[in-house]
Amino acid sequence: GGGPYDLIMSAATLQWFCDPAASLARYHDLLLPGGWLLFSTFGPQTFMELFAAFREAMHGWDSYTRTQGQELFPESYWKKALHRFQIEYVGSRLYRQTWPDVAAFLDNLRRTGATNAESRRGETPPRAVREMLRCYRTTYPDAVPATYEGLFFAVRRRS
Repeated sequence: GGGPYDLIMSAATLQWFCDPAASLARYHDLLLPGGWLLFSTFGPQTFMELFAAFREAMHGWDSYTRTQGQELFPESYWKKALHRFQIEYVGSRLYRQTWPDVAAFLDNLRRTGATNAESRRGETPPRAVREMLRCYRTTYPDAVPATYEGLFFAVRRRS
């Protein structure tokens, strides 16, 4: 139910959906002609330090795949998914926070409630987590950086 709307806004949520493109199609259908969709999402450079530490930790394992976290899509994915819309603005920016240690960073992530929407992904083996922590501490002994890539979109439903 609901709709039609003049404006739909979403801040840093679409990346957690199992099928963001389907959600964008639904938003399109909920907008009036000429209506706006404004949203932000995280891009694939988000937490690049964490994923680099996992890659290093699991180097040489027979079947390393990125199982930590939801897949974060690049700008090109979002533009393709927005094919029914008139794209008015696209922007991106990298943000960096620092934490005193890896535990503080991971605790903050847990407290945000950000979880992986794809239940088919398996748990990360404890050995991999221990090795990731060691790699992180070696690379960043004084403070732990966490990069966020923000992608920003302003689009309109065609009249």
